[in-house]
Amino acid sequence: KKILNEGEVIVNEGEKMENFFIFESGLLERTKRKHLNIEDQSVTETIVIDKISKSSKVVGLLHVLAINGDPAYATIIVKETSTIWVIEREDFMNLLNSDNEHSIRLMGTMAVLLRSTSKVLRALKHGDADFEGVKIICFDTTNWVRS
Repeated sequence: KKILNEGEVIVNEGEKMENFFIFESGLLERTKRKHLNIEDQSVTETIVIDKISKSSKVVGLLHVLAINGDPAYATIIVKETSTIWVIEREDFMNLLNSDNEHSIRLMGTMAVLLRSTSKVLRALKHGDADFEGVKIICFDTTNWVRS
């Protein structure tokens, strides 16, 4: 369990993630760098992807499950005093390897997430009214990011 203060950076975009986090309380903000060329000049803009304020939200799990780890897609900044639980990759893998039941439950949860993602993609492909005019910037394990 870790208590973080406003302004602290939990992870920087592009860093290899060795841990994932379970959010308990407070407010976190995920940002993504967007590189633009304006009048032959390279400009970097930071866009807010989302804010994390829901207890029990898991952040970074898929990065940790990648065989060699995976770089963070976004930067996560503490916007107000927050409490998170930090789960180290090695500890999590040891847990999954120690009991097949843990692995099976994780696969079941991931299957539900993949199914719901597929439904959203089908709705987008077929022009569902709820998604009219929506452009998908990215998808991560917790949210669709729209513009």
